[in-house]
Amino acid sequence: MPDWREPIRERLAQLNLSGAREGEVVEELAQHLEDRYQELRTLGASEEEARRLALAELQNDKTLEEQLRKARLPVHREPAALGSTGRIRMFGTLQHDLRIAFRAIRNKPAFSLMVIGMLAAGIAGNAAIFSVFNGLFLRPLPFAEPDRLVDLDETAPKWNLKSVGISNPDFYAWREGNKTFDAMAFFKSAGYDLSGDRGGAQRIKGVRVTRDMLDVLRLKPALGRNFLPEEDRPGGAKVMMLGYALWQRMFQSDRYVLGRVLKLNGQAYTVVGVLPREAVFPTDTELWTALAADPQDRGSYYLSGVGRLRRGVSLTQAAADLLRVHKAMMLDGKHSVNDITSPTLMPLRDRYLGDYRQVTHILLGGVAIVLLIACVNIAGLMMVRGAARTREIAIRTAIGASRGAIIRQLLTESLVLAAIGGIAGVLIGHVFLRGILTLMPDDMPGWLSFQLDARFAVFCTVITAGAAVLFGLAPAIQAAGVDPREWLQDGTRSSFSRARRGALSALIVCEIGLALMLLVSAGLLLEAFRKVLHVDPGFRPDKVLTYTVELPEARYAKAPETIEFYNRLLDRLRVLPGVKSAAAVSILPLDGHDGYFFEVEGGHTFGPKEQSPVVLGLKATPGYFETIGVTFIAGRPFTDRDGDPAVPHVAVINESFAKYFWPNSDAMGKRLRYSFDEH
Repeated sequence: MPDWREPIRERLAQLNLSGAREGEVVEELAQHLEDRYQELRTLGASEEEARRLALAELQNDKTLEEQLRKARLPVHREPAALGSTGRIRMFGTLQHDLRIAFRAIRNKPAFSLMVIGMLAAGIAGNAAIFSVFNGLFLRPLPFAEPDRLVDLDETAPKWNLKSVGISNPDFYAWREGNKTFDAMAFFKSAGYDLSGDRGGAQRIKGVRVTRDMLDVLRLKPALGRNFLPEEDRPGGAKVMMLGYALWQRMFQSDRYVLGRVLKLNGQAYTVVGVLPREAVFPTDTELWTALAADPQDRGSYYLSGVGRLRRGVSLTQAAADLLRVHKAMMLDGKHSVNDITSPTLMPLRDRYLGDYRQVTHILLGGVAIVLLIACVNIAGLMMVRGAARTREIAIRTAIGASRGAIIRQLLTESLVLAAIGGIAGVLIGHVFLRGILTLMPDDMPGWLSFQLDARFAVFCTVITAGAAVLFGLAPAIQAAGVDPREWLQDGTRSSFSRARRGALSALIVCEIGLALMLLVSAGLLLEAFRKVLHVDPGFRPDKVLTYTVELPEARYAKAPETIEFYNRLLDRLRVLPGVKSAAAVSILPLDGHDGYFFEVEGGHTFGPKEQSPVVLGLKATPGYFETIGVTFIAGRPFTDRDGDPAVPHVAVINESFAKYFWPNSDAMGKRLRYSFDEH
C-alpha cells in the first residue's frame, strides 16, 4: 500500500498548521487518497497509474492553500473513466461509498447499535401490524374472483335488529327470481357425531348447505360429485361430502370412500364426494350435508347466504334487484313480514372481518407514529454526529469533493444503518406477529393467512428507505454545508452553528409533539378500554364455566327425552367437588338470540299500523340465574316446581320489557302469551 503521508505533509507545508492540526489533516487526507487509490484500482487502473491519479488530487490548478483560503467551494472533477463504461463507474462509486459507510459504522459501534436498535423497534411494530392488516384486508381471499362474492342477509330496523338471518321462503324466491347473480347458496352450521361401520364416534363441525355452494365458490369436488337437486329437497336422500382434511385424517385418502354409509347423529348418510382442499368456506367445517330446506316453512330466520355477482354488476344494483324480488313476495298475502324485513348485502370480507378494520387502522397509525418518533430522534443524533465530523467533511470538501458527493456519502451511511435496522426489525416483527396471532379471537375465519408475501416485502422496503431519508437527509444537507477555510484554519471554532442549533431544536420540538400525540391517543384508548371492562353485562361472568352439548336428533327427537337428559346431567354436575351450582340454557349470554312476539294482558296495545317488537328470549332450567349471578329487582327465579307440566307456565322478564309493555303498572303477576300470527 503506498505511503501518502509524506507527499501530503509537503503539500501542507505552506499552511503553517500546528502539529496537532497538521496530524489530523494528514490522517484524513491519507485516508481519502487511499480510498481514491482503491477506487481507481477497482476501475481497472494499474498500481502506478492509480497512485499517480490519486496524488493528482493534491495538484489541482488552484492549489490546496488557495482552496482553504477561499470562501467558495471548488468544482469537483470526476476522475478519468479509464476506458470503463458508465455502469462500471457507477458501481465503483457505490462500492466506494459503501466501504466508507461501513468504516464509519465500525468506528462508532455504540452509536451505530443505538441507531439500529431504535430503527429495529420502530420497524418491528410496523412489520407485525402490517402483516395482520395485510392478512385481513389486502391479501386476496382464496377463491376465484373473490371481489364478486357477497354476503347475503336480512335486516329489520323496525324490530331493532341489524341482522335477522334468512328465511326459507325468502332464499328460494331470491335464488329463483334474481337477475344479478351467477349463483347463490345458503347454509347453516351444524355439529355431528360421526361414526363409521366399525363403531366409535367423534364430534365433527359441519354445515348444511344448498347444492349451489360449490358453484358460488367456483370449485369442483376433489373426488365424487356435488349434491343433486333432488337431494337438496325435503325428503331427499341423506348424503354428505367429506372435507379434504377429514378425508385424509379419518379415511387415509381412501378413494373408495365414495358410497360408504356413515352415521351422523345416529342417522345414515351416504358419502357422495370429497371437497377440494380449497373449500375453506363456510369456515371451520369438516363435512357438508344437503340443507334440504322446506320452502313452505316460514317459522324462523336462521340461514346465512353467499352469492356470486355477475360480471359488471355493482353491489347497489344487486341489492336493488333482491329488494324487488323480496317485496314482490308480498303480493300473495302470505309474506306481509317482508314489509318489515329487507335484503342486506356486503362484500364477503367485510361481513366476516369488517369489525377489525378500525382497530387495525388505529394500530397502524400508532406504530407509524412510533417509527416517526424514532426517525426524528435518530435525525437529531445524526446531526450531533455530523457536527463532530465537521473537520473530516471540511477536508474532503477542500480536496475537491462536491456537496452532492458529500450528501450522497452521508445518505449511503444512513441507508446502510436503515437496512441493518430494517432486517433486524423484520425478524423481531415476525416474533411479534406470532404473539399477536395467539391473541386473535377463536372465531376468525379459517381461510385467513398471515404468511410473508411480496406486498409485505415492498412495505418493509419502503418504510426502511423512507426511514433512512427521514432521519438522514436533513443532517446530510447540514453537514455538507461546511466552509473548509473556516473549519480547517480555526481549530477552536464551535461545531454547532446557529442554523444547526435551530434545526436541532426544531427536531426536539417535533419529537416532543409526536410523543405527546401518541401519549394522548394511547390514554384515550386505555380509558375507552377501561370503560368497556366496567360495563355491567347484567350477570357475573367470573368463576362461571360454560360448554355446549348438542344431542343427536334421532335419539332425542321429543322434548321429554331432552329434558330428562339435562336433568340427569345437571344432577351429576352439582355433586362434583368445587361446583356451587349448575344449570342449562338454550343460548349462552352474549352468544346470539332467539326472537319472539308476545301479547300481554292489561298492558300496551298495538294499533293497526303499529308493529309489535321482537323480544329476544331464551329457555333456562332452575338455578340458571343463581349460576350466572343475575340480580332481581322484583319477583323470584325459577324453581323445580316451575318445570312441572301440571302447573301454569312462568316467565322472567327484564326491566326494559316491563317498562315497554306495562309503562304505568306493576308487571308482577301479569300474563303474556306467544303471538304466532304472521309477522
